Amino acid sequence: MLKDKNLHLIDCHTHLDQYSNSDIKEIIERCRIKGVQSIVSAGVNLNSSKKNQSLALEYPNYVWAGVGIHPMEIDSTIDHHQLDSVRNLAENKETVCISEIGLDYESSSAKKSLQKEIFSQQIQIACEVNKPIVFHNRGASTDPIEILNHESNGNIDIVAHYFQGTASYTHMCLDNGFYLSLAKTLLRMPELQDLVKTEIPLENIVLETDSYPQPFKKKRSSWTEPWEIEKVAKKIADLKGLDVKEVEYITNRNANKIFGLD
Repeated sequence: MLKDKNLHLIDCHTHLDQYSNSDIKEIIERCRIKGVQSIVSAGVNLNSSKKNQSLALEYPNYVWAGVGIHPMEIDSTIDHHQLDSVRNLAENKETVCISEIGLDYESSSAKKSLQKEIFSQQIQIACEVNKPIVFHNRGASTDPIEILNHESNGNIDIVAHYFQGTASYTHMCLDNGFYLSLAKTLLRMPELQDLVKTEIPLENIVLETDSYPQPFKKKRSSWTEPWEIEKVAKKIADLKGLDVKEVEYITNRNANKIFGLD
């Protein structure tokens, strides 16, 4: 029987920068003990992206930075200064992706036209610096896919963050060569479990926890942390009837290929 400590997984999407500095240190220590191999921490605005750069420098070859402007962080105008700053941060070797960017059609979000424009410009930045994209989609149907295809022309790797789409959306992502990033939602969503079991190849899967501070949970010990990535890997192994070490090997290979962590 394989033990948990033998798993060395990559968490492709967290928000480590949103924790306090002391909390970050303790989280990293727990991750190392649990065998987490690497962590990608995604930016949601310019300050967040800068902090992720700092974390990548503080924990070299362990924490890696994503930089970008999240659709829910967009105000009423296009800030070209911020986009220029994102481009500058994206050129750093500690930056492994443009993340977290995308579209969010919640009623409280910015105008769709503005979101699309900023999304498009950040895709262009990704193409210029030859870095992959991890994209957010809430309520935007196939709009992100259409914009990604138009702007990237298949020249960069693309990851669908916190994936939990319908069967048709799943196949549209797969048909376009996207990777699907699976999180702990897989543990509780039967429809997603069915898709993973029968429709989503392991070669298109990466893992994430989307870890961020969760004060709405009564106990601090209930907050999701990157070491819990093992729960997702084990669920995939169970659904596909595979040894969890095979899930580790292939999802790590996918992540290393996308983000250039080797």
